[in-house]
Amino acid sequence: MLSLAGALAILTGVMARATADSIMSQEENIYVSARNPAPIPTEPAVITNPHDGSTTSKSRVDVSGTCEVMDPAIVVVITANGLEAGSTPCEPDGTFLISIAVGQGKQTLIARSLTITGDYGPDSEPVTIFRTNFIDVGALTNEAGNGTPLILTIDEPFIIFGPAKDAIWLGSITGGTLPYHVHIVWGEGKAASDYLVKTSGQQHFVYHYRIMKPHSISFEVKDSGGRGILRYYAAVTPYVPPAGIIGTVRLPFRGSLPLALYGLYLMLLAAFGYLWRNSRPFAYAKVPVPHAVAAARRRRR
Repeated sequence: MLSLAGALAILTGVMARATADSIMSQEENIYVSARNPAPIPTEPAVITNPHDGSTTSKSRVDVSGTCEVMDPAIVVVITANGLEAGSTPCEPDGTFLISIAVGQGKQTLIARSLTITGDYGPDSEPVTIFRTNFIDVGALTNEAGNGTPLILTIDEPFIIFGPAKDAIWLGSITGGTLPYHVHIVWGEGKAASDYLVKTSGQQHFVYHYRIMKPHSISFEVKDSGGRGILRYYAAVTPYVPPAGIIGTVRLPFRGSLPLALYGLYLMLLAAFGYLWRNSRPFAYAKVPVPHAVAAARRRRR
């Protein structure tokens, strides 16, 4: 007959298994990583294009150059007249390329080297360019229309994400004419998001990356008055190359490994307990012995 202890053991094992099964609802990855403190670059980035003293009639220019190759990779932040114009990851070959918007007149460009932990290395030598008054026909520009200019600012120069941390753009959109139309290309395949923003001020937009590597984000804002802003931002992670991930192990099942093993242990314990309590390897019974039987008969006489 099943004892109370055996029943409780079986019930405990079944409940643990049920709990494990209820948690096993999403596919899970185990990330084995090795991360060292991000070293600070010692060499400044160098802007090789555009050239110092050059003139342009365009509202956007491509800024390219060289940057120090490090592990983890650094982020190059471009400023124009002291204001952040965008950021991009330093490529493994030691180069960078980013398109930025430039205002009228004299523009002083500087490339800043920034680690993923927020430390700055030396700045590049300034490059001065001059933009004429001509406005590109059909170009995305904040100079169209009348009224308050459209202003886009980001809280941090770049975005950090990881296997358990979504990429979150935090910043503000102000000015212009509501509502704002926001189009974000996240730099992972064809992934893109569109938003209709009906209030100005602080905003946040979230994306979950599946590929753990640096990405370049295209962030475009248009208002209802014809103004527009296009910026590029870097999204980086400290969990993969060039941040030093060793490997990724995909579990052959779903759920929590420690909980599943604990449930299996309880089930095995309950099963062995039940078998031990109810098995009888020896039969204990009275076996008649000849001389004992004869002695008993004599006593009865």
